[in-house]
Amino acid sequence: MKFKFLLIIFIIFGCSKKEDKIIPFVKILDNSISVKEFITRSEYTIRPKFCQNNSMEEKKIILKNLVLEKLISQKNNLNEDYLTENQKNYVSGRIHQAMRQVLFSKVVEDSIEIDPELIKNKYQILGRVYDLSYIQMPSNYNNINNVLNSWNSDSTLKQEYPKITIFPKKLKWNEHEQTEILDSLFISNIVKNQIVGPFNIGEFSMFIKVNGWRDNPALTDNEIKFRKQRLTDFYKKNEGEDVYLNFIKNLMENKNLYFKKDSFRSFVNLIGSKMKMNNEQIINIKSSENQFNSMFENNLEINNEDVIFQIGDDFWTTEKLLDLIKVHPLVFRKTKMKKSEFPHQLKLSIGDLIRDFNLTKEAMRLGLDEDKFVTQQQHIWTEYFTAQNYLKEKFPDANSSNDWLENDSFQTELDSLIKVEVKDIYINWDELEKINLTQIPFHAIYPKEPYPNVTAEILPITKSQLNKNFIN
Repeated sequence: MKFKFLLIIFIIFGCSKKEDKIIPFVKILDNSISVKEFITRSEYTIRPKFCQNNSMEEKKIILKNLVLEKLISQKNNLNEDYLTENQKNYVSGRIHQAMRQVLFSKVVEDSIEIDPELIKNKYQILGRVYDLSYIQMPSNYNNINNVLNSWNSDSTLKQEYPKITIFPKKLKWNEHEQTEILDSLFISNIVKNQIVGPFNIGEFSMFIKVNGWRDNPALTDNEIKFRKQRLTDFYKKNEGEDVYLNFIKNLMENKNLYFKKDSFRSFVNLIGSKMKMNNEQIINIKSSENQFNSMFENNLEINNEDVIFQIGDDFWTTEKLLDLIKVHPLVFRKTKMKKSEFPHQLKLSIGDLIRDFNLTKEAMRLGLDEDKFVTQQQHIWTEYFTAQNYLKEKFPDANSSNDWLENDSFQTELDSLIKVEVKDIYINWDELEKINLTQIPFHAIYPKEPYPNVTAEILPITKSQLNKNFIN
């Protein structure tokens, strides 16, 4: 069976070369932490409960955990060899994903010109945090205008239309929200009680009412650069997708995918027999019972020598496909589907996998594995896993992080590690104080990527603050 690539563009968190000019504000031995890394690790993940606010004390706790994560890895000579096989595959996959993201930036960099006035007029609004209410109604609902005219306040709308649910929402600007929503709210002439929308949510229309907001202006040069870069990357991504789509089409020309009917059917039947369905014969790929990619870690009765598809003169065996899936988990375009849809959706996900495989090869050919963003991702995830493994090895019977957070001797050991290496640690305390962290819990993801988490969470290594008295 011939399979024509149906190409889609993944969501990307910008990674411009301009970031190279941002000077790290923390240096640890041969390592460093930039303002961008500190803010991203803090704001794009759910922070531990003991450092979820914006006080200087809690920022010093966050920084101490990041410093210890890197120190633990370096001073114990923990490198890739200290990782499990799954973790090694994960880090390799993150490297490949980062290379594709840099490739996107490289392809669109010369094609898209962003108006500097747009960035200049918008970067301060980027720090705004909105207090919103929103409602959802069927798009074909005939009484929408009357509902909106009654929405002078949430209480009056509840009285008039008690069956309509009003949802509260705190919103800060982020690259992963719908562009239409961001463009409607993050403008200078927005007013209190303004209703924006509709925004299409499947068969529903969503309307948002502005209850108020809090502005957080950028005060430092680094924070201003960070915001301007986020905006530039965001608009380049939106405007550059057509450019990148054309690039992919050219790259994949004459690389049509042909599935081998019998071997693919056997593959589908074997995998399908392991999938769980509800009473309506609906498969939920993301359910706990259907951890699709982890199925291949088990001893499935698969003939690894079967040729499952070919691309030109290149024949892909099941073994070769499964080896690639270990590094690049399959991503399904639909996560809920009827049983009859599963074979087709599996073909689409394999097609997208092969597309990414060729994009990675092209990025490698261009030497993007040496790009600073790519190597930074390698270091972040390697250090994250090695520090995590160190904690597990140190406390093999731990039921939770409290087992080492409340262990006085271990915490003293961590403080000693910092004191021993203090001469090789530099921190710009003034810059740390100027950083303004959101207090809104937020977990940022790449919705259509094999590794959706934008960055690694902050490991809860210690609850104590970094001592400003003995670090420059």
